Amino acid sequence: MAIGNHFSWWDGFWMYDLNRINIGKRFHIIMLYEQLKSRMYFNKIGAAGLKRNSRNTLKLLDYCSRLMQNPDNILFFFPEGEIRPQNQETVHFEKGIMRIIDRAPDNLQLMFVVNLTEYFSNKKPTLYSFYKSIEAKSFTNISEMENAYNSFLAECRNRLNALNV
Repeated sequence: MAIGNHFSWWDGFWMYDLNRINIGKRFHIIMLYEQLKSRMYFNKIGAAGLKRNSRNTLKLLDYCSRLMQNPDNILFFFPEGEIRPQNQETVHFEKGIMRIIDRAPDNLQLMFVVNLTEYFSNKKPTLYSFYKSIEAKSFTNISEMENAYNSFLAECRNRLNALNV
């Protein structure tokens, strides 16, 4: 299962390419139903829409947990649940992700993904993707996971800034 920052509607495509090029698992991604409704082509690459405050939300999260029972699947999840500015200091996690992890196998690997774009001195931006793997069950609550992700996000920003020396 992978968790990424969500600052652009391109994020789903970038996650799809990350999986296609580097991971090679059956791709699944969760996005807000309202966003999916206007971009139904994401259904063709494994997207499912989540409606907040709906009875179907728990069903979808349980379905995601079942997907994680099969190691051939990967689920990409944007914990904020919505597109936020790339330059925000921290990412806030909604609680649904812990429902998936609590019901997933004990050996579930969690991948933190940070995508950042930067121009530096170029006319067009370059995408920088950073990721690391960690055991999902090492987190006992959403705050621990959020703090670990935000530490990784800060580390990625520092690494990107070091490139522009």
